[in-house]
Order: sequence, then C-alpha cells, then structure tokens
Amino acid sequence: MNKILDKLRNPKVFGAMRHFLSTAGGALATKGVVASSEWELWTGIGLAGLSVVMSWTAKEKAK
Repeated sequence: MNKILDKLRNPKVFGAMRHFLSTAGGALATKGVVASSEWELWTGIGLAGLSVVMSWTAKEKAK
C-alpha cells in the first residue's frame, strides 16, 4: 500500500489521475450512465479522501 501511495505523491501522477477521472466522467455522462454533477461530486470526494490518507501516511509526519 505504501508503494502505491508513494507513486501517487508524484504531482504528475495525481494530476493524470484527476484528468482521467474527468474524462471518464464526461464519457459516462454522455452515455447517460451518470449525471455530470453526480460524477463531479464523487470524484471530488474520492480525491479529497485520497489526499487525506496520503497526508496521514506522509513520511515527513512519521517522525
């Protein structure tokens, strides 16, 4: 799990994940699978939750 979080701490990876989720949400909204506002809400909650977990597990705070 820590190896995954270490890779996600890279701003480029986190940004790419955010763009992927935005694109996937747009595709799903276009097909009518989810509402656009619904996808934005869940993407925001997921990324915020991931940020909190990454902050709690940061090596700088482990001292």
